[in-house]
Amino acid sequence: MPNSFDGNGLQVMTQREVVEDLTQDFQNIYGEDINVDSNSPDGQIINILAQCIEDNYELLSQVYTSFDPDQAIGNVLDQRCAINGVQRKAGTYTYVVIDVTCDRSVTLPGLDQNSVDDSYTVSDSEGNQFVLVTTSPISTGSNSLVFRAKNIGQVEVLPNTINTPVTVVLGVTELNNPGAATEVGKNEETDAELRERRKRSVSISNVGYVEGMQAALENIYDVTRASVFQNRTNVTDQYGIPGHSVWVIVQGGTDAEIGEVLDAKMAPGIGMKGAQTVVVPQADGSVETYNFDRPTPELLYVTLDITPLNGQAIDPDYIKGQVASMSFNPYETVDSSSIICYTKSIQDNIALTCQISTDGTTWETVATPSNLDKYFYITTASITINDMSES
Repeated sequence: MPNSFDGNGLQVMTQREVVEDLTQDFQNIYGEDINVDSNSPDGQIINILAQCIEDNYELLSQVYTSFDPDQAIGNVLDQRCAINGVQRKAGTYTYVVIDVTCDRSVTLPGLDQNSVDDSYTVSDSEGNQFVLVTTSPISTGSNSLVFRAKNIGQVEVLPNTINTPVTVVLGVTELNNPGAATEVGKNEETDAELRERRKRSVSISNVGYVEGMQAALENIYDVTRASVFQNRTNVTDQYGIPGHSVWVIVQGGTDAEIGEVLDAKMAPGIGMKGAQTVVVPQADGSVETYNFDRPTPELLYVTLDITPLNGQAIDPDYIKGQVASMSFNPYETVDSSSIICYTKSIQDNIALTCQISTDGTTWETVATPSNLDKYFYITTASITINDMSES
């Protein structure tokens, strides 16, 4: 297949075709009887040249396919999505309250007046570093101060694990975080997540209002989850949605931003379900009231029976912290196999079984939230780990 760029797109030669082409050129120059076996000098130089050419073809193909937002990656994907008015959602930081004990009055430098490297820094048992948010003159005794993770993204914090000073300050005698993070950071939106959201964003101007409404809600910067459910029948359905009504469920974003989207996308004469209300002023001086709901969490209990293999030691606290970091969408069904796969990805050489429960009494392998506006969450306290090697 010759190299071509036409109405059918970009087509480049395969490595095998390049090798055959180079071999023919060598034979035209040096004769048909030259040795072009892979272990011969001529054969090796042919394959080296073919690999160089193939690398350039692959680069050319990547540049060509990067014009398709469904195949672009990294910064190029950001540029392609910008054409549709979609921007990658940035990550956020984890915040935690740490008790700093001093035997004298000291001033600790914070991010408000210093760079990250010059701010007072501490570390947890896993090596995650946290920097003081606000420059703080503190007195003798225990002082509760707010720290921010040094690295952006999801950093899980277990109670009583931040005890190590990175910045040594005379007078600071003890560090400890009595609780978990007050706010867990979010990782930057991945390429796959951004591609999927861009696909949905093209529904914003569509004829069907439900998909367009959901896409517009998801496009709000701080929104992490958005769902729109409708009931086209004349009677209230099993989820409590009245007839000919919609139920909008949004996590993140301000009420005002959500109200603007609902005002722009809501079809006339459609009822709404929801405990949250937002009033949107109209151009003629009147107001419209819209309803929606915020998703609420339901605790999921998890029991893991772990059998270490090949003498592998397990750290129950570490496993609990990692499993507790799993997140789920509203009304997302959770099955034990997904938790098993995740646990095996963070702990090698183990065999395990898993059961889950919504009440801590009845154990199953599959669980579904009680309604569309509910989502599961897991805490370290709701996880039980049984080391089967001890039984």
